[in-house]
Amino acid sequence: MKSKYIFADVDGTLVNFEGKMPDSTADAINAANANGHKIIVCTGRARKQVYPFLRNSKAIDGMITSSGSVLEKHGKVFSRECFPDAAKNFIVSLLRKRGIAYAMLSEDGSVSEQYCVNGIAEVFRKSGMAPEKAREIFGDMIIKDRPEESTDAEKIVYYDADISNEEMAALIGPEFNIDEYSFGRYRKTSGEITLSNINKATAIEKYIRYCGADLSDVIAVGDGDNDRKMIKYAPIGIAMGNSSPSVLAAADYVTDDINNDGFAKALIHFGLI
Repeated sequence: MKSKYIFADVDGTLVNFEGKMPDSTADAINAANANGHKIIVCTGRARKQVYPFLRNSKAIDGMITSSGSVLEKHGKVFSRECFPDAAKNFIVSLLRKRGIAYAMLSEDGSVSEQYCVNGIAEVFRKSGMAPEKAREIFGDMIIKDRPEESTDAEKIVYYDADISNEEMAALIGPEFNIDEYSFGRYRKTSGEITLSNINKATAIEKYIRYCGADLSDVIAVGDGDNDRKMIKYAPIGIAMGNSSPSVLAAADYVTDDINNDGFAKALIHFGLI
């Protein structure tokens, strides 16, 4: 079989929401790599937030991070797109004025200000996740005064807004895209903001062009709202059994839940391992 490029989300796809990778998933990644296929991590996380066991794995061909803003192959970043200062300042100012907790994802990790850290911790607490567990899964947040003045933003995440994601999208305008946040119980009022031309599908297009590969060789696997566009873009789009309704509707194939060997079963189904 010709080598396939398998773009896989992290949270809810390769790693469960407790921060654990099923043994079957680790075995499937290694087996696919041994069969000559390329596994590319494709996540909403910033690069520094990606679990070291994925970031440092020799079985991983490359990574797409911050929902398509940063692309790297074999540890070398070859594309990085950040918010222009005016756009970044507009979003941060809007969120700050409304008292909405936010974090900017950057090459340093997750950056925010003190009131946001407290608000984000409360969102996770109400969702049943202890602060210690949140830090274990996402890493420590860097706290700054007016962080937009000293930080390049690859993506901006907001939490438990006073308006819905649809209302937020109307407020910020078509220059930006909002995907529903994939963690916790506040998904309808928490979102991931990127520039309108940045998403996992556009990043996959860049990645395969950089590698000299064909779109026909692409497979995408995901579960969350920010995976929907890449699931639709890929010739074979696979939704995990635990996927959001929008991803299930976009998929060509639905595999089992992450905690029931869904990733491995998908690769077996398509003869990749």
